[in-house]
Order: sequence, then structure tokens, then C-alpha cells
Amino acid sequence: MGITEIIPETPPDSRLYSWSMNNDGTVNSKAKELDDSGEVLGVKSSLKNSVKAKQGSLLAQTDWVIVRKADTGTAIPSDIQTWRDAIRTKATAMEDAVDAASSVDDIAKLWVTHDKDGKKSGILYDWPELGD
Repeated sequence: MGITEIIPETPPDSRLYSWSMNNDGTVNSKAKELDDSGEVLGVKSSLKNSVKAKQGSLLAQTDWVIVRKADTGTAIPSDIQTWRDAIRTKATAMEDAVDAASSVDDIAKLWVTHDKDGKKSGILYDWPELGD
């Protein structure tokens, strides 16, 4: 009948690789550039921008407390201030880890993962929770 079974390869992480799939299910991939090139952002800049955006989003949840402090002098609850400080500290650590990476393989190891025993590794997007 001319039917051939094709078992496609698993494509690589598109945050780190440009890739295409051939008709036979094989994948062609090329690591994305880590550093900026002209107007094209590299992986490092893209990740750091993502970290900054998430940091801003998280801090925005309690910005009202900061405005209230400036407006009325009402004290900022210590748990909120501690959390906001932890968000900033974690964001800096994430950006430093991205800057220290020298390959896409190094970057891939930065995403938070859990092994079969529940042990956590990685740093990216492992944000503190309010109340931790």
C-alpha cells in the first residue's frame, strides 16, 4: 500500500533552538544565539526580559500598599515588604544565572525541574510566594 510508519523525533525546546521537522519525522535544529545580534535579541536578553516582566507583574500585586504608604503614611506590612524584597533578590539571581551561562545547554539547566523524588533543581521562574 506504500504506507510507511513515521515516528517523529521530539523537537527541541523552541526557546533555545530553531528547528524544523522533515517529512520522515527527523528534526533539524540549530541552537539560537545566546547574545544579541543587531536588532535580534539573543536567548539571554529574551530570558532576562521575561524575568523582568514577571518580577513587575508580581510586584504590581502589592503596589497598592506602597501607594497607600506614600499617600497616607500607613505602614507597609512586614510580610509584604519581605516578599517584595525576596522577589527582587530572586530576579537578580535569575538574571545573574542567565548571564553566567555559556551555552544553550547551560540555559536549559536553569529552568526549575523536579526529579522523580521531588528534588528541585534550577532557578528560572521559581518565585517566592507571599507568606513564605
